[in-house]
Amino acid sequence: MSTIKSSAENLTLNADGANNDVIIQSNGSTKVTVDGQNSRVGIGTTSPTQPLHVAGNIYTTGYLNTAGSGTAGGVQFADGNLYMYRATNDLAVKLQGAEKLRIQSGGGITFNGDTAAANALDDYEEGTFTPQIYVDSSHTGIVYGAQTGVYTKIGNLVTCFVAVGLSSKGSNSGNVTFRNLPFTISNSSADTSLDGGCANWGYWAGTSGINYFTFVGNGAVNYATGYAQTSATANCNATFTNSHITDGFSLRFTFQFLTDV
Repeated sequence: MSTIKSSAENLTLNADGANNDVIIQSNGSTKVTVDGQNSRVGIGTTSPTQPLHVAGNIYTTGYLNTAGSGTAGGVQFADGNLYMYRATNDLAVKLQGAEKLRIQSGGGITFNGDTAAANALDDYEEGTFTPQIYVDSSHTGIVYGAQTGVYTKIGNLVTCFVAVGLSSKGSNSGNVTFRNLPFTISNSSADTSLDGGCANWGYWAGTSGINYFTFVGNGAVNYATGYAQTSATANCNATFTNSHITDGFSLRFTFQFLTDV
C-alpha cells in the first residue's frame, strides 16, 4: 500500500512495492515522476532517461552547482557567472553535435575538433616596450628624439611596431643592434645564432654609405643585429656599424619573431 507519512517535520511519499514510481500530478497531468526502478527523477516527463531529466529549460536566479570531483567535473552558475569544471581532462564545447572549441587541460584552446595540445593557442597579449639602439653593446651617449614600441603576442608569434629616432648617435664605435624587445627570441636553430625575425621597413633616414640594411633576430636574447648591403649587387651580410648611421638616424618598422615564453 502506498503511503504519505509525516514524521519529525519530514514528509515521506512511499510507493509500496519494488520499483514502483512516485508520481506528482496537477489537474490530471503528470508533472514529476520518481522512477523507482532506475532511480531517476523526471520533471515534465513521465519517462526520465537520466538521474535528473528536465523536459525544458532550467531557469535560476540563484546558485546552481553540479561541480563534481575527479574527472566528472560539472557546471556552476554563481553570481551571474558560468563556471565549467573538468578536473583532469579537456573540456569540449559542441554545437549541433560538432566540436567547435576545446579547452586543453594543460592550458590553451584548440578549434573545430583539433585535439592536439601542440596546436593549442595558449596566449594573447598586448603591450608596450621601449626600443633601444645600441652601438658596440652600449647605448651610452645616445640621445633619442623618438622611442616608441607597441607589441601584440599571439601564441608564440610576437609582432612589434617601432618608431625610434636619434638626435645623437653618441661616440661609441662598433656594431649597431636593436634591443630591449619585450620577449626573448626563440633559440630555434642549433646551426646559427641568427634565429629569425626581421625588420619590415616603412621608413628610414640618417644612413650613410649603404644601399640597404636590416635587423635579424638573435636566438635566446632580446635583441637583433644589424646587417647592411653596401652596394646594389652586394649581399646583405656586411656588419652594420656606427659609421653607417648619422645623428639623425630614424626608423619606422615592424619586427616579428618567435618566442618560447
